[in-house]
Amino acid sequence: MRGPTTEQTMKQTTSVLSAAHRLVQWFVLSTALVAIALAASVNAAIVPPDQIFASKTYAEWTAASWIWTLEIPWDSHHPIRDQTGADALRNQSGQVWYIGFGATTSNAVTRSIRVPDDKALFVSLDGVECSTVEQPPFNGRDEAELRACVRSFDPAAPSCEIDGEPVPSLERFEFISPLFDFNLPVNNGSGVHGGGPGQGVARGTSVMVHSLPLGLHTIHFRGGYPDENVSWDVTYRITVFTPPSLAIRPLPGTNLIELSWPLTSGFSLQQADSLDVAATWTAPSVVSTSLTNGVQFATVTNAPGHRFFRLSQP
Repeated sequence: MRGPTTEQTMKQTTSVLSAAHRLVQWFVLSTALVAIALAASVNAAIVPPDQIFASKTYAEWTAASWIWTLEIPWDSHHPIRDQTGADALRNQSGQVWYIGFGATTSNAVTRSIRVPDDKALFVSLDGVECSTVEQPPFNGRDEAELRACVRSFDPAAPSCEIDGEPVPSLERFEFISPLFDFNLPVNNGSGVHGGGPGQGVARGTSVMVHSLPLGLHTIHFRGGYPDENVSWDVTYRITVFTPPSLAIRPLPGTNLIELSWPLTSGFSLQQADSLDVAATWTAPSVVSTSLTNGVQFATVTNAPGHRFFRLSQP
């Protein structure tokens, strides 16, 4: 039997090399498409820096996040001192919740939180604030001086990954806030004796994260201020869930009200006499409870006057 000719061998070798080349091209293209898809998924969860979200710009949300931080009493449960996530959601309300770097420590910190699926997260990767009531170097007499004050601090380039994928072009997400008003509690972390009103300006790099699917997600970021010898390495483990809905109905022929909701870990029933911001929410006096097919039932007395009920997380 005659073996293949030189011409046939060359054709076969060329065919194999051509197939291998196409395979390499396909692999490179597939890898590039996966990278593009992953980058797109990260970008889809982040509000672009030039867009308004929930009626505020990034600069305005920067101010709002600092007002939230400054007005919480400075105790052992302040979110800035939180290392585990147990206090990270203190005083959170509205459509946007704030999370940030907290305590300035070079040790890696992991915080675990639960977030309803209808909330966006304003994630502060770094930040500094100057005000009219604090001591130097965080002090200014007017807006111009306050803006100069926050510009005098030089942050390290931050990094951020969402579910393991880096957020690109973070330099686009650095903003200086407008001038904002705040009212410090007596026990405050700004070193202002007795607390009281003030005005401030803040600067920082932040990303607004929204539309995270149900389930577990991670947001990991690093930052710091080398000139101040402070840095941080923070991971948030975020469980996104659908909050339970509360149903209320009077029981015919009785002076009782039945409340029911899908049993969900971490929620408790509360009542108040009004929906004012200053309303006091307490646990109601429950006549009886039962659990049927994953639905929690609670019966309470139909007392005179107005009463409002809610399901709340600690």
